[in-house]
Amino acid sequence: PAELKKYIGQFTGEMDWMQLLDQFNAINYRGKYDGTIRDFSVEGTLRLDENLLVLDGTMKGFDNLRTTSYYGTLEARPVNLGKFFSQPQLGMAAFKTRVNGRGLTTETLNNKISAEVSYLDAYNYRYTNLQLNGTVSEQRFEGIATLRDPNAGLDFDGEIDFSQDSIQVDFRAKFTDVELNKIGFSED
Repeated sequence: PAELKKYIGQFTGEMDWMQLLDQFNAINYRGKYDGTIRDFSVEGTLRLDENLLVLDGTMKGFDNLRTTSYYGTLEARPVNLGKFFSQPQLGMAAFKTRVNGRGLTTETLNNKISAEVSYLDAYNYRYTNLQLNGTVSEQRFEGIATLRDPNAGLDFDGEIDFSQDSIQVDFRAKFTDVELNKIGFSED
């Protein structure tokens, strides 16, 4: 991980997400890499310890993180989100995400995203069948989410703002068939 950070850092400078690499003992990429460090396409698998990511995408202008453009898919088979983000209430997740955006800094990120989440472990429950569609920009997610779990249904349409110290939300949501005891929010 230290060598990878040093290599990428030569071209991009220190990036916010690079500290995530410190927690992994083994990083292995297998697949195709076509291009330069500035403009490239990848198609392959990235293993970070026990986490497996399938990558298929293109990046242009990687030497300027404010204007980098990118598109492609990222599939997790599965990954430990709790470890990735140091959030003990999260666990394993399997998903496929499509992205199309510009900017890789907090200030410039502008990304259209769609995701199909097969499962996500959170708060000691495995949620299944989650879909997201929306835009991430200016430290905000704006879009829709649907959850069709056997013990909880959700239709969400709105905005989540991460730009402040406390998260701000403005949304409409409809919950259906929620079994609070089965998802761990009630003992009754």
